[in-house]
Amino acid sequence: MFRKNNYSQEAYFERILNNLYAKHSHEFTYNKSVIHLSKIEEKTLCIYFCTYSQLFRSDYEIDEAFKQYINNVLDKIISKMPYFEGEQVCRYCNRFDKCEFKKGDYFFLNYSLTTSSTLLNMMTDDKWTHKYIINTAIKTKAHNLYMLWPPEYMAFRHEYQVNFERNAKFIITIVR
Repeated sequence: MFRKNNYSQEAYFERILNNLYAKHSHEFTYNKSVIHLSKIEEKTLCIYFCTYSQLFRSDYEIDEAFKQYINNVLDKIISKMPYFEGEQVCRYCNRFDKCEFKKGDYFFLNYSLTTSSTLLNMMTDDKWTHKYIINTAIKTKAHNLYMLWPPEYMAFRHEYQVNFERNAKFIITIVR
């Protein structure tokens, strides 16, 4: 049985989540008219939308059990949102993203991938290294997470965030 400072594993993970949430809760809100989230879901969404989104990535080195815990919560949030019905999304990549794609490559990932339905160059060039386009005309595991952004954030960001569920696979159609 897991014990860390006399806590159960779940209680220990909730404590970590609470500490991360406390750092960013003042700058976080979501559109409660779209969906009601439990406190754990709200805290998880906060750290996902804020500075700590890398904690959810499969290639980021943190405690595997904690990563599994928060990803399970994120999966529940994403699956509650409507499926994306557009034909393409764009992934704006940074230096940590996979970059050796060619048109037609299949990509399988075991973390939730954030993309944008905005294909225009909405990000400054210093924020990303490359981008690729994913064909979503066939059924994918992409959901409209942007609906959770409060209206005042949507106007500011001009990003219509679409997230793929974990274990999604897709074909790269364009690399830039």
